[in-house]
Amino acid sequence: IYDSNKKAYPCSLAQYSSQSTCINSTICPSPSSAKGGWIEDYCAETFCYFTNITHASCTDNFKWNSLLAGGNGLCVTAAQINEQQCKQQGGEYNIARGWSNGAWNTKESCDAGICSAGSQISLDVSTDECGESAACDQGCSKCASTTNSMFCYASISQQDCLSLPSASYNDKGCFYNPINSVCDIPNFTLLQCEDMTKEQCE
Repeated sequence: IYDSNKKAYPCSLAQYSSQSTCINSTICPSPSSAKGGWIEDYCAETFCYFTNITHASCTDNFKWNSLLAGGNGLCVTAAQINEQQCKQQGGEYNIARGWSNGAWNTKESCDAGICSAGSQISLDVSTDECGESAACDQGCSKCASTTNSMFCYASISQQDCLSLPSASYNDKGCFYNPINSVCDIPNFTLLQCEDMTKEQCE
C-alpha cells in the first residue's frame, strides 16, 4: 500500500502475488502513462470513483480523470474523501498501491549481482546490459567562459593591445570579443573556449 505522505510503500500485500492481481487494470492508468522511477506506481493514488457516471454527467462535486481505467477515464470525487464517505455516496474506493518487480528473484539474476558502471548502480541486469550502461564517473575537462564562448586573440605587446578599442591584455596575449563571430582586426585569430587547452584557458 502506498503512503503518499512518506512517498514510500511501508507495507506489502502478500495476497497479491502478481502485478495483474495487485494493479486493477480496469481502474488504474495504463503503464504507458505511469510516473517514472524504480517502482511502477501508476496507481499510487487513493481515490473514490464511480463507474456508473459518464464523462458528460461528471460535474459539480466530481471530476473526470482521463488517465484512469487504462486511459478510458473514470469519474472521481473532486475532493479527497475517506472510504466510508465514498461508499455513502455510492462510489467505490481505490486504495493506493504499486507493484515492484523483484530483484535477484531468480538464480540467473542473483548470480549477475549488482551492475556498477561509473557513478550508476543498476539492479537485476545482465552482464551485457551492464557493459552497455558504462559511463564516465566525472565530466570531461574543458575550457569555458562565463561571458562569451568565443573571442579574438593575438600575441602582441601590451601597449599595442591597449591601444585597440574594447581589447584586454594578460600574460597570454591580447583579446577582444568578435562581432558576428568575425575578427575584424588584422592578425587576430578567432578562438573558441572549447578548443583551448587547460594551459591556454588559464
